[in-house]
Amino acid sequence: MSKTSPILIIILSYLCLILIGAILFILPFSTPSGYHLSIFDALFLSTSSVTLASLNPLHDDISIFTPFGEFIIILLVQLGGLGLITISIGLLSFLGIKMGIGEMDLAKNYFNLSTSKGLFRIVRFTVLITIIIELIGSIFNYIIFVKYYPPLKAIKFSIYHSISAFNNAGIDFLPGNSLIYFQNNTFLIINTAILIFLGGIGFITIFNLLHHKKLCTHSKIVLSISFFLIILGMLLLKVVEKDNITWLQALFTSISFRTSGFIICPLSVLSTASIIIIMFLMFVGASPSSTGGGIKTTTFYLSLKYLIFFATGKKMVVDGKKITSTTFFKAYVMIVFSIIYITFITFLICFIENDKHNFTYIIFEVISAFSAVGASFGITPHLHIVSKILLIITMLISRIGPITFMSVFNKNANVNIYHKIDYLEENIIIG
Repeated sequence: MSKTSPILIIILSYLCLILIGAILFILPFSTPSGYHLSIFDALFLSTSSVTLASLNPLHDDISIFTPFGEFIIILLVQLGGLGLITISIGLLSFLGIKMGIGEMDLAKNYFNLSTSKGLFRIVRFTVLITIIIELIGSIFNYIIFVKYYPPLKAIKFSIYHSISAFNNAGIDFLPGNSLIYFQNNTFLIINTAILIFLGGIGFITIFNLLHHKKLCTHSKIVLSISFFLIILGMLLLKVVEKDNITWLQALFTSISFRTSGFIICPLSVLSTASIIIIMFLMFVGASPSSTGGGIKTTTFYLSLKYLIFFATGKKMVVDGKKITSTTFFKAYVMIVFSIIYITFITFLICFIENDKHNFTYIIFEVISAFSAVGASFGITPHLHIVSKILLIITMLISRIGPITFMSVFNKNANVNIYHKIDYLEENIIIG
């Protein structure tokens, strides 16, 4: 059994995939003849694709790539969404090859599970449901796109758009103004929104919905908070923007900006108040074991639950069960780390850029990278190389997960601290 930390293997798998993607991007047949793609831009784009953040470091859109280059982008998105570990374990499972304790521990850490019970079923389900949902989404997309593009091109756009939407990547392969051109096409907008939503609630919740008559506590929290945030975001955006956006645009924006970053109305037409709403939605993000980023819906729920407990003294009970102090501690660490990290990176980029860009644009960019949303005011290509490096690190941490990332530096991550008897406790005055 390997002594290498499972968490470190997860990180290394993403780094290897990013490096391979960057190498493929600089191949001469990935871009048109005469187009120069720097090694750094290739690395940034590969990171953006694998981490599903979809920030574009280029002055051009994705359509400048050759069919091979576009295929590499969507392949990285698919592999980044599923994860090399999921694909590897799924392949072993289909071939009937048994996994050792080390591999089981690795998979358990990757899916953030407390036990390896039913792990094979979840892995097989993750791969199969991804293929099925993306295929159905592609069929519905084709019904729309075939009216605007030749059949072969319509098929490509349908598949790529479905994969990008379900994996919450937000990378747009459509030419021109993208979904803005289709903003009044209710069928396409709703289909895209459903794909984004399904990718954002997580495979564990989808598995629970399809395989069990009764929802588990996790799924109840994920679904209730997801719908709450979608409705809240839609109402707030519509109230703020009034007739500037339609109800459909408000609904789609509320869904999309939590996880994927597809745009049907330009950010430039939205007020500052709406941008703040969007940044809040991005910060919360998707749900655990999903293709989205952010602090996650469950973390947001636990923070609200603890605030209610502190204010009212009510017991911290969910679905008739007491929530462990360790769970609250992780939620607290997640929120504090995220706020400090976003603040620090924003400060560094503001310092590096020396007021070349609006502060709102910079903090929006950082939150977008941290939450793997990918929406931007278009400043990414104009940033200093050091600022881009900070965004690369941010996107990577987003995909790995802040808790997982911090665990790498914790030598006692797997040690039960409650079995230790050490220092006396001390109360510190707060507030």
